[in-house]
Amino acid sequence: MKATADIRDHCRLSDVDHDYIARAERFADEHIKPHAAEWERQRQPGLPRAVVDAWAGSGLLNACVPESFGGGGASFLAKIGIVEVIARQCLVSSFALVNLLNGPVRFVQNGTDDQRARHLPGLMDGTTIIALCLTEPQSGSDFAATATKAERVDGGWRLTGRKAWVTHATIATLGIVYAQTDPSRRGKGIAAFLVDLKAPGATFSAPYALEAGSVAGICDLALENAFVADADVLLQPGAAFATALGSINSARTHVAAMCCGVVGQSLSVANDYARQRTSFGQPLIEHQGLRWKLADIAADLEAARLLTYRAATLVDSGGDAVSAAAIAKKVAAEMTMRCLPECMQILGANGLRSEYPIARHLLAAKIAAFADGTNEIQKERIGRLIATE
Repeated sequence: MKATADIRDHCRLSDVDHDYIARAERFADEHIKPHAAEWERQRQPGLPRAVVDAWAGSGLLNACVPESFGGGGASFLAKIGIVEVIARQCLVSSFALVNLLNGPVRFVQNGTDDQRARHLPGLMDGTTIIALCLTEPQSGSDFAATATKAERVDGGWRLTGRKAWVTHATIATLGIVYAQTDPSRRGKGIAAFLVDLKAPGATFSAPYALEAGSVAGICDLALENAFVADADVLLQPGAAFATALGSINSARTHVAAMCCGVVGQSLSVANDYARQRTSFGQPLIEHQGLRWKLADIAADLEAARLLTYRAATLVDSGGDAVSAAAIAKKVAAEMTMRCLPECMQILGANGLRSEYPIARHLLAAKIAAFADGTNEIQKERIGRLIATE
């Protein structure tokens, strides 16, 4: 059994998929692994621009764009493999980079021909950095309670409100902003707008001071009468709400894969340490209690992987992934908080040292309990589905 097994060991993938996952693995080893601990120490406010440029230069930025639009044509399963191998080195970097992967795909799926012509080239070569502006300070997971206002004006719309937890805000140039056009319709009144984040009316806060999360470059976005032309309405009222909810299954599966990545890497580190360190005249690995600890971690990890890959397969095939994605995210997020401390315990006090990644992984893994729906939201979703069978 390989601690660092991934989707390549469990699912049938195309040669293109294998190639992109291998590229991501090399990218993470070269551009993430040597710097992740220092980024955390320095509270690096967002991925360095050089890393984003390297990501674009590697061809990974357009991996999941169909070939007909000039992309690589990789599957959603490959995307899951990409985020998992990057998360081995840094969960937050993986979270940030998958947001860049999502950018051009959103335009392929939802944009007009004009919007694609104007924005796809920049999104695929990294000169345009997109930020998804959905969450608000007062609403959190209650997307229908969006309070940012979109008011009709001559030739377009004026947007006013505040968005929170905007990833890539430190380098973003284009925002997809969800705003309410008609409060009486709640979710059906929400539309998605393309906002030039360098234009008047859009202002970012200072980056959030986050433990183990600063490299995502997260800020608030304040909008004050920001003008959006009619040609820059990405999703019309009603369609935006349904589309956002439809994409949540993919997002939850991404997070589950990241959890598997950090636990797989931590298990590998703990296993190597146990083989090299001696105690009472023999390697730690020879103590039954420690082997059983490794066995429990490996079993929990394998279960989370299989649930994650099941959800990914359903998303990839267009099947009903609502339950599968919620279950995968819940199980994987809880697994990280159970297994990472056990991996750390195997190293003893050395687990606190920065040359080992487990403490950093442990702090970052808590993000999985909040991102794309809290664990409690997953339980509610799963419970409602069971209750309506």
